[in-house]
Amino acid sequence: MSNYSFGETEDYSVNILGGPGDDVGVIAITNPTTDFGLGTEDIIVTIQNYGSNDAAEFSVYYQVDGGTVYGGEYTGATIPAYGTASFTIPGAYDFTGTACYDITAWTVYELDENIDNDANMVNICNLAVGSGAYYIYSNILGGLEPWGTTTNTIAMTSAYGDEGVAWFRDYFETVDVESVFSPDICFVFLEGSDFCADELEAFLSTNISLIEDWVSAGGHLLLNAAPNEGDGMSFGFDGTSLVYTYFTATADAADPAHPIFNGPFLPVGTSWTGTSFGHAIITGTGLTPLIVDDAAPDNMVLAEKAWGSGRVMFGGMTTNNFHSPITEAANLRANLLYYMNCAEVAVCEIPSGLFADGITDNDAVLHWNAVDGADQYRVTLQNTATGLIKTRGFYTNSVELVDKLTPLTTYAFRVKTVCYDDLGEISDPSTWYYFTTLGRIGANASGSVVLYPNPTAGNFNIQLTDLEGNDLQLEIYNNLGAQVYTRALHITDANTNVQVELQDVAAGMYQVRLVNGEMILNYPLMVNY
Repeated sequence: MSNYSFGETEDYSVNILGGPGDDVGVIAITNPTTDFGLGTEDIIVTIQNYGSNDAAEFSVYYQVDGGTVYGGEYTGATIPAYGTASFTIPGAYDFTGTACYDITAWTVYELDENIDNDANMVNICNLAVGSGAYYIYSNILGGLEPWGTTTNTIAMTSAYGDEGVAWFRDYFETVDVESVFSPDICFVFLEGSDFCADELEAFLSTNISLIEDWVSAGGHLLLNAAPNEGDGMSFGFDGTSLVYTYFTATADAADPAHPIFNGPFLPVGTSWTGTSFGHAIITGTGLTPLIVDDAAPDNMVLAEKAWGSGRVMFGGMTTNNFHSPITEAANLRANLLYYMNCAEVAVCEIPSGLFADGITDNDAVLHWNAVDGADQYRVTLQNTATGLIKTRGFYTNSVELVDKLTPLTTYAFRVKTVCYDDLGEISDPSTWYYFTTLGRIGANASGSVVLYPNPTAGNFNIQLTDLEGNDLQLEIYNNLGAQVYTRALHITDANTNVQVELQDVAAGMYQVRLVNGEMILNYPLMVNY
């Protein structure tokens, strides 16, 4: 047995093997999920018994966007040691309205030996689109879609909902043009790929004036063809043309900030390959490039154009079953269809300029740039050491945290803008901003330790203040508990800067430990590349 000032070796080993006797937490929030037309929904969670004892007498709570807390006593069956259980938290929540929501759920257990794993959070969205959508192609193949694939059907259902309810299918040869290109219809997808190209060209030749007038009045049109026949065609709209043949192997996002690359279906990526991704390119005036040929970025595979009160997308893309990565390609197709809906989805500006100052061992002031039209800001704060997340609403572009933080701990925060009055919408979250609280050492109230930069790409500094005369052992551990760095430090000056170079370590969370005979300090460090 070996004794240390901070414990005994066999105690540490027993804890790792046996774990706590009483410990429960929420490991997943399974309902609701991102979907169309959410209303009043039950909050259903999965509870994990981390302990070696059965668990039954505890409570489960949730809140949405840091608001009212709902919940109560767990009424399900006793959860055996290390087992799980699904539980519907008392009190459903009204998710009506197009928006995204942060749902946080947690357990409260009087016997709990580890509160750091009690909570879990998810972000879900209530999607809403305009009514009256059509997907139209040729029935020359007996109703089969281009290349006999159903990926366009899958994308339409993902973006709009069920066929026959939220969108409808028809064919160039049989569609009632006057009823489709009318004020009752908001979006039309005309697909002329594979051996439907000549049929699309004939359809446009006959109906282009009606189609242009419908878009000008506010309609939204996706006009796409990746031909295996013909010699290209006029797409109308003041000289827009489909140039065939032109094969694109690798396609790139021309502007990654465009909505079709940012949801609601993720991940999307910004580059895709295919055999081929496109069979044609788009030329014309007044076009905004959306997807371009990686080998020749001036050549547009997908472009957008405003036309009167409406908009139209032109594409030369094959169906997404030919594209890779498969998941990203399917999400991209669903996103561009969703983007073309006629619902006025307002976008609040994403907050920028995040920073923190006034940082002490327990305090900090969080700042971000004010957003015009903002009615509120929703701030999410995460303790990166424990993973615990809290979200609250604020009416100014700063928040002062007093006696809310833990010394020697790295926190991250991000902000959403709420624009209820003007837009009825919530922005996407900002990027995370990281900061670290100071640490007091022993009886020396002025002694402190600061790590920077944190996060780091591997090399960082440790600033030690008013700790002269201390002999410290610097140790760094990865998240599996393996030591990756050690070094003896003899502190002679009141202000000492120690430079640390971490070699060949993986990205992730690490613990920086300073040890002497009287104290042990743990300090979280995030390594990003």
